[in-house]
Amino acid sequence: MTSAMEIYQDLTDRATNALWARDYDTVLGLLALPYRIATQDFDLLHESEADLRDALVHYRDFLEHSGAQDFHRIATRAAFAPETPDRIEGEHESYVLRGGQYVVDRYVSTQVLLRDKGVWRGVENRSRVRNANCTLLSPDILRRLAEREHREKAAG
Repeated sequence: MTSAMEIYQDLTDRATNALWARDYDTVLGLLALPYRIATQDFDLLHESEADLRDALVHYRDFLEHSGAQDFHRIATRAAFAPETPDRIEGEHESYVLRGGQYVVDRYVSTQVLLRDKGVWRGVENRSRVRNANCTLLSPDILRRLAEREHREKAAG
């Protein structure tokens, strides 16, 4: 694989398939910490594997509870960053389906991949969807962060 589009779609496919199979170790192996997940209403930098695993488990549970039978992510563009051949910036469309119908409206995400020692890993995913409609970010993690921020402000 030499083109940015091939690399991007391959990593996206492997992560999607592993998430669907609840193979969180494989998904985590395709991502690098810190890993940013952003939606239209939240932006969260996951700095620990435990928090990122919680986010993955929560999103997979959301897919199941929403009645999804299929989950696909199709690359629409990808390019090596002009400043470095070790960075790919791309975009993909996500499809959460049941019986060929949308469970969640199709949404677009941008993703950044970095190559470290010859291995490509995702470092950022920004989705054009509200977390309130498609919970990419775990409400439990968001609640813990809000509580910590509140304690820090109260402390001074």
